[in-house]
Amino acid sequence: MDRLLFCLLLTNLGVQLATAQDSTRTRFAASTAVGRLTTTDMADAGWQVRQQLAYFPTSRLGVAVGLSWGNQAQLENIKSLIASELLRTYTRNLNTADLGILFRLIDSRHNVLILTGGVALVTQKTVRIDSVYPNTRPSPPQPVRLVTTEQQDLAPMLGLTYQYKVSPRLGVGADGRLMWTNTQRISSLGLSATYRFNVSAASLGLPVVPADERQWGIRAAVNFSAGYERSYGETWLARPAAGLWAELPISLTWGVRGELSYVGRGVERERIDLGSTVYSATASRVNYLDMSLLFRNEIRQNWHVFIGPHLAFFLDGRYQSGGKSYPVNKGINSGITLGTSVNITRRIALDARYVRDIIQFGSEPYNGFQGFQFGTAINLAKRP
Repeated sequence: MDRLLFCLLLTNLGVQLATAQDSTRTRFAASTAVGRLTTTDMADAGWQVRQQLAYFPTSRLGVAVGLSWGNQAQLENIKSLIASELLRTYTRNLNTADLGILFRLIDSRHNVLILTGGVALVTQKTVRIDSVYPNTRPSPPQPVRLVTTEQQDLAPMLGLTYQYKVSPRLGVGADGRLMWTNTQRISSLGLSATYRFNVSAASLGLPVVPADERQWGIRAAVNFSAGYERSYGETWLARPAAGLWAELPISLTWGVRGELSYVGRGVERERIDLGSTVYSATASRVNYLDMSLLFRNEIRQNWHVFIGPHLAFFLDGRYQSGGKSYPVNKGINSGITLGTSVNITRRIALDARYVRDIIQFGSEPYNGFQGFQFGTAINLAKRP
């Protein structure tokens, strides 16, 4: 549910960005901050790098998405012979993806002060020494047991940013953030640099797309799904897929399409009897919210091929084995989509595509899928 909420908020921002080409007032700001990272459950400070893209529909109010990468560590005692010092050794990776609402408290000729409020998806992985075993050797290293803990939280976020305008487009200053998880408070403070710019069709060297050339509609499909790496006894599982799409032409033969879909995935494995060992039949049925960005090329009239990345957010699902049902590991998967489509009328198109997960964001074990989809897309845009 946390990932679904974050994804819907992010999708809303994407819609705002996609419609920005008609507005000459649209202002964007890209910023990078490098600074100090602290958490209340660790005594040692670390470092953090943060990047953010902001969009201001008005002069005061804006929205932004941000990503950060950070690390905390205490490795000075890793070769110590004293157990109490070894037990203080740890390293932690702390990454965030956040969505915020920005308000410019001050926006003068040279000074800008921005207050930010929002939510952040916080992912942490900590490796520490849990215990030290007796060692009869006179020199290090001591035999130890390492423990890895992984945590993911949706946390409220508060930020304050100061910028000094070096020029109308460039600003430098400081950026501070606070986040609260269920077990800790996370803070960062660092130096930042910001570049302000406009995004429009003209600034990209593209013609303004008339309203009657923009397309949007709905799509329904059957998804034949299997595991990322197929194993013996595994069969393809048919699941439904449905969603919304919108497309803009970028040349005579090229277009870019965004899709937001509810996709059912899963896999079934048959019962395997090896004599001394019997593997029960299993089935996994999971549902994802899938965001895709596809680049389409018309190779012949009414015939297109397309390719692009996708991001799949886990919604719900269960794993069944031996007559029992178990929860499925959550995950945010990313991969590639490629396929072809044929327009059979001005409003109806048939498509076939191959979808494959490649990497996963988050702390849970990997649970990626691959699949073939066969679908129908209906164009609901008004035609002249």
